[in-house]
Amino acid sequence: MTGEEQLNKISFFKEKIREQEYYIKELEQILLGVKGLSYDKESVQTSVDGDGLLDKLVDLEEERQILQKYKLIYVKQKISMIKMIHKMEIGNRQTLLYRMYIKEQSLETCAQYLEWTLEYTRKQHRIALREFDEIIRSMSG
Repeated sequence: MTGEEQLNKISFFKEKIREQEYYIKELEQILLGVKGLSYDKESVQTSVDGDGLLDKLVDLEEERQILQKYKLIYVKQKISMIKMIHKMEIGNRQTLLYRMYIKEQSLETCAQYLEWTLEYTRKQHRIALREFDEIIRSMSG
């Protein structure tokens, strides 16, 4: 796996956490009672019967456990990538990777922060990723 793929795992798991939190909220709404759904401007009510309630409670607990796993993976991945970025030579390329992948700033925002042109920032990003790949290879071999 390339360094960029490993760095992108941070945002991947952040999105999985958001999706999981949304799904949990949906389950909680179902469990709280009647939930109105809109179908062509008419409200359709749904509710959970007694037998389904226990199943939904079990589902909710399982989904919460999945959410906790995603959060743990996210934190571990983020910490791991921060440590790897810190192994880079201190300078603007290290700052660029940190801001893009840890702080999740856009390339444009990083260019403004570093007072670089967008094209130069793209070039430095490619160089920084190559340096990052070398660090990963040196640590795994």
